[in-house]
Amino acid sequence: MKVPGVSAFDRAVDMLARRMRTEREMRGLLSGKTRGRVSGGREVVGYDESEIDDAIERLKEFGYIDDRAYAERYRETRVEKKRGHRRIKEEMLRRGLSAEIVEETLAGGYVEEVERANAAAVAAKALEALPEDMDPRRKARKISSRLVAQGYGYEVINPVIEDLIFRGENG
Repeated sequence: MKVPGVSAFDRAVDMLARRMRTEREMRGLLSGKTRGRVSGGREVVGYDESEIDDAIERLKEFGYIDDRAYAERYRETRVEKKRGHRRIKEEMLRRGLSAEIVEETLAGGYVEEVERANAAAVAAKALEALPEDMDPRRKARKISSRLVAQGYGYEVINPVIEDLIFRGENG
């Protein structure tokens, strides 16, 4: 989004001061194709492609845009929010990160034990909200749906449900 009298680089730095962005997000914002906040009610017009390319190149030189660093930080925050591997991957791809960067980031820092522990925490919280007299199979379906929505795969969900509901009731 072009602001009269402000270079694409300066506009990008201003946007990056609020939060990290991927190269694709920044290109979209600078071109005017992606909506963002406009200060002072000014009209939004996109910057020229060559101006955007120059700005992106400078941002990379200064280390202000780094898709790999963005991917690492994004993964960390989503794991803290107890999101599953699949959902994190999907969100990263939607933000414009390359499949290669996404795969490397998730393979390099995503531990299955952490995912299972996070899934168990989400499941336990969901179980607390359900009536105690509810049929265990219905509880399992509701909790499973919640875990799927959070991005967990059935290879993680099934053992968590088994431990929490079926073994928990008998033990």
